[in-house]
Amino acid sequence: MTRALYKQVTDNFLDNLRTGVIKVGERLPTEKVYAEQLGVSRSTLRLAFTQLEQKGIIRRRKRGGTEVISDHPVELYNILSSNVLDLLSMGVDTTMLVSEVSLVSHDEVEDLFNYPDVAEAWKSFNGVRIDPQHLLPFACVHIYVPDYYSDIDLKVDDRCPSVYELIENRYGVSVSRVKQTVSAKRCPKAAAMEMGLEEDDPIVSVFLEIWDQNDSIFEICCVYLDPSRVKIEADILKGG
Repeated sequence: MTRALYKQVTDNFLDNLRTGVIKVGERLPTEKVYAEQLGVSRSTLRLAFTQLEQKGIIRRRKRGGTEVISDHPVELYNILSSNVLDLLSMGVDTTMLVSEVSLVSHDEVEDLFNYPDVAEAWKSFNGVRIDPQHLLPFACVHIYVPDYYSDIDLKVDDRCPSVYELIENRYGVSVSRVKQTVSAKRCPKAAAMEMGLEEDDPIVSVFLEIWDQNDSIFEICCVYLDPSRVKIEADILKGG
């Protein structure tokens, strides 16, 4: 069976990348010009580019063209959710690198506007998430915990799996409920710089409320995810 033309274009591109004909950092011609050079239709080239982008090889920008950003496929970080612990799996399988620690008031941070009854003051931890195989962050993270957990020993440049685990271990609380909201947003400038994206690129935003066994919120977490490097699945069994 003849391999689909767009897959042949993808394979040839990867071969040229391996042999150095195409190099990381190179900007490719426009779709029209490049399709003519390869002797294929623009629709075929777009299918090939979609595959290459999903593999983390190229990055396409509106008005910015197409750039080669890696010489090897990047594995998608997969989040498969079937229960509360699965929703928190990112904090087990990856590492958070802390970039900022501060005390904030609930009325000065938009993420906390709806939680004046939980705490007036919060400790804030900002950082990025990286997986063991790739140093480029795939997520930008903002975590807030009530100030009565403010003596958590976490400083700038520290690495940890998750803040909620530190609270569990130090204070004897445990996660009983996680409320998750997922939405599409435009990437803020600061997050774009951290993840190697452009400002206003589409990203996935995940907002989490983490509750303890006493039905109290003990962590608010906002995560910006690079959609080209993350896949979120859900397989949740309805209770009887």
